[in-house]
This record gives sequence, structure tokens and C-alpha cells, in this order.
Amino acid sequence: MYAGSGGGEGSDLHLALDIATILIATHGVSALGFTSFTGSRDLERIRRTDPILRRRVERLLAEELARAEEIISERRANVMRVAEALMEQEVLSGEVVAKFILGRNSPS
Repeated sequence: MYAGSGGGEGSDLHLALDIATILIATHGVSALGFTSFTGSRDLERIRRTDPILRRRVERLLAEELARAEEIISERRANVMRVAEALMEQEVLSGEVVAKFILGRNSPS
């Protein structure tokens, strides 16, 4: 879960790890109960030292990855339209992408 491309500090994966750790650690579902942390390094230390929390973080991220893959699969045709528009225009606004994904718009 922690290795591979895109997992470096500041990446989406790194941010997802930190958010999941905060959610699990601060909602009392780990052996830590309430814990205090000041940054990403503290969160990494918590994941290293609490194997139960680490497994719960990994499980949460795996569940959310599966959910994201299901959404992409269900909207594959719309995602492909976004990809085609990006190949033509290189940059699309968030509003345009949202309309594509929801199937409400074609490229303009």
C-alpha cells in the first residue's frame, strides 16, 4: 500500500493515507483512542507503530479504491469522452469534466 509510483510525500496517495489515519485514529477505532499529531511524519509514525491502525487504514483505502474503480467502470463511456476531449484540448475546466462524467455535455 505504501510503495510504488505516485506514493511520495505530497501525492494523492500520501494525502489519502494521512486522511484515513486521521479518521481512524481520532474516531477512537484504534488502540490509540484519541491521539495528537502535528504533521504527516507523526501520522507515518503512528501507522508504523500501531499495526491494527495500519491494517484499518489499508483496508479503508482498499475499499475506497474498489468504490472508485466501480464508479469509473459504470461511467466508462463518459470517462472516455473526457479522455478524448483532453487529447484534443489539453485542458478542461472542472465544470466541463463534471458535465462529461454526468453525461450532460459534449465537447465544446
